[in-house]
Amino acid sequence: MANTININIEDLDNLNIKKIHQLTMTQDIIGSTIHSDEWRGYLPLGNENDYTHLTVNHSVGFINSTTGVHAQKIENTWMRVKIKQKKQSGIRRTLLLTYLEEFMWRQHFGGKPFKNLVLKIHSVYPVA
Repeated sequence: MANTININIEDLDNLNIKKIHQLTMTQDIIGSTIHSDEWRGYLPLGNENDYTHLTVNHSVGFINSTTGVHAQKIENTWMRVKIKQKKQSGIRRTLLLTYLEEFMWRQHFGGKPFKNLVLKIHSVYPVA
């Protein structure tokens, strides 16, 4: 069985420990591995609720030599989101969540959005 990577990006104003904990309780992340830096807000998450939380400490380096977790994947993903939106003449703050959802959808379903949309609709509403 091949490993799959699903990217989940959240728009969280005034990020705090309580919001992060609530997010991990509502998302379908059982069996997932979460990679993050060692911002103090993430540390209390530990390895609760049937998921694994691996970290990298930026002050030590960009790669955790024990686990192989690296910060560049997170930074690279955010950079790709920003580049895509700059090509589309910027971001309207009121539509940020929509932009993030589209980015995640394209990451999950590939580069042929219309074909994949039709296939997804067909999987939910099959034609007899």
